Parts: sequence; structure tokens; C-alpha cells
Amino acid sequence: MTPLEIFKLFFDEEVVTVFVTETKKCALLKNDGNMNVSSEEIKAFLGILILSGYNILPEKKYYWDTKSDMKNKLVSECMRRDRFLFITRYFHIGDNSDICHGDGLFKLCPLITLLKG
Repeated sequence: MTPLEIFKLFFDEEVVTVFVTETKKCALLKNDGNMNVSSEEIKAFLGILILSGYNILPEKKYYWDTKSDMKNKLVSECMRRDRFLFITRYFHIGDNSDICHGDGLFKLCPLITLLKG
């Protein structure tokens, strides 16, 4: 399997749609109605997070640095740094209004349910 095929096993359109919906909802709750995020942006965002898990730099901003020993061309051509940070601010998997007290993983429940299905 290719890396993209493996990515799509975990992050199919249904999962990505939930991420888009919940991210937009979080932005609205925090009074930022300018959060217009697309499925393609969420996929790119997730890809950057996965890549940053094995290509570790001191801070996320260094993936967009101008120095060749820091900059990751794949990341910098995929998404602008400010857009990545903006999505990071509001990225959500689950609805905070559905808080289940005592369940430390309640924010991941929608993702776990989708992955089981």
C-alpha cells in the first residue's frame, strides 16, 4: 500500500467531514466566523501533523523556515504557515457540548466510533 492509501484508511471522507464540521463549529463558538476550512485543507493539516511526528523540529514554525536545514519543502508548498496555525487553533474532532464527565477520551469518541464502523 502507498502512504496515501494508508492515510485514506484512517481518514476517509466521512472522518474528514466530521473534522471539518467540528472545526467550523469550534471557531463559531469562539466567535471567529471567518473559519472557512475545506476537506482538502484538513487532509493537508493532518498530513503535516503526521509528518511532524517523525520529522521532529523544535517548533512547528520551523517547517516553513527559510533556512535549508529546517525548512520542509513538502510542508511549505502544501499550506502556508499562518493557515496551519489558524487551523490548529480551532481543530476539533468532537462536539464539546457532548461532554461525558469521567471519560477522559470523550473528545475522541466521534473518531473512535467512525474507525470502528
